[in-house]
Amino acid sequence: MSGERANAVYVTGASRGVGRLLGLHLARRQTSVVAMARPSDDMDSLARDAGDARLTAVAVDVIDPAAVRAAFTAAAKQVGPPTTLITCAGSIDALGPVAEVDPDRWWSAVAVDLRGTMLTAQAALTWMLPSHWGPHRHRVRQPRRPRAAERLRLRSGQSRRRSVYGDARE
Repeated sequence: MSGERANAVYVTGASRGVGRLLGLHLARRQTSVVAMARPSDDMDSLARDAGDARLTAVAVDVIDPAAVRAAFTAAAKQVGPPTTLITCAGSIDALGPVAEVDPDRWWSAVAVDLRGTMLTAQAALTWMLPSHWGPHRHRVRQPRRPRAAERLRLRSGQSRRRSVYGDARE
């Protein structure tokens, strides 16, 4: 990859639903998209549906740490490092009344939603941090402190008020 940053959007859960729609939409608008999802027939059809759009399909199970790291490394070498990560991997198959939901299916869905998001965020950040791009500036702006009249106040039973900054007034 040259020193110039290419805009590469990585989308998880791209085989179906919102992830697929976002991946295809972005790719058709000339954004380089890395579409990630578990291997499936839906994933196989994704590249066909993209046509000439700039979409690279990568089969990966987002709850497997080694597979996620390998997928991000391969995609970064092929398309470019991620500049944006959109995590859509998830399942609604395990939703329903507690008495009827299979706990193993529920736990699997939680793993994809939480662990998968954590693992893909970590993998993306290793490519987004300055060590991969060289030095660049991050602008951090502190929010302004609200005026006294704008402060959020909570009232207790003794009509004592406390602002979000911790100062107490009678």
